[in-house]
Order: sequence, then C-alpha cells, then structure tokens
Amino acid sequence: MRNRHAVTVLTVLLLVMSLSACGSVTATPVSQAPAPGPVDAKLFKIQPLAILRSVPGGAACVEGTLGGSSSSTGGNGTFHALSDFTCQRVGNDREVYFAFADAYAAALRTAGATVSGGWSSSGDATQPMEQGWDVVGNTRAGAARLIAENGVGTLRLFISLDLRAP
Repeated sequence: MRNRHAVTVLTVLLLVMSLSACGSVTATPVSQAPAPGPVDAKLFKIQPLAILRSVPGGAACVEGTLGGSSSSTGGNGTFHALSDFTCQRVGNDREVYFAFADAYAAALRTAGATVSGGWSSSGDATQPMEQGWDVVGNTRAGAARLIAENGVGTLRLFISLDLRAP
C-alpha cells in the first residue's frame, strides 16, 4: 500500500512537471508596486542623525546600533528605516527630543511629503514620550514615529519611517 501511494505521488509530480514544460501550467504574474516618485526618493534619503545634530543639544548625541534601512522599490514597494541615538542630558532636560521632533517633521515636509495627524504622548520627565505623523509621498504612504526613553543622565531616541505603495 505504501509503494502504491509513493507511485501515485510521483506520477502526479511528473505530470505537473511535464505540463509546465509544455506551457500548460503558468504562474500568476506578480503585480509590481509603482516606481517611487521624486518626493518618495527624497523621503528615502532623509538622514535622522544629520537632523539630530543640527538641533540644540543634538551635536553630542551618538548613533546607536539600529541605524539603517531596508527598501524594496519593486514587488511590494515598501521602505523601512529605523535609527536610535543616545543623548546626554542634565537632570530632567528633554529639550533635544522636542527640537528633534520639530526638525524631523520639517524635513519630511521639505522633502515634499504631506505630513498630518501629528500625535504625541508624554508624561513627566521619568516617563517615555512618543510622537508620530502620517506621511504621504508620491506613490508611498505610511508613518513616521519618534520614541524617547529616559535613562539616568541619558535620553535614548528611536526614529522610524515606514512607507508602502498602495
């Protein structure tokens, strides 16, 4: 019985292989995402570290281990960028976070993106903070998010930009 089952499976596999060789079995074409537009390309090139270093208090911040991005301009057309930074702070000072948030949102707008839906949450100086924006380019849309984590004498920042083709 076992050999008969193996022969049946092998026969079906050979039949499928021979039909595909004859062109009778075809693959379904994969739809491609639209090519990125000029605004999308500018969004892909935004450098969070350069923006951070341009704001008051940001020059002393150092890049962490998450820096980088991955993208696919074909196939599903996604773009993901994630960076982290550690900034020294005196006492409960978190001004670098607010300055960076404003400068990053401005960089998104300068790239030509529509930036809306700004939301944020923060508590006292010991609690994490976050801010986010909806971002729309030419052919890509998604969200940017900034998160801050308080440490003893430090403020750790995480910034992400996630875009996808519709």
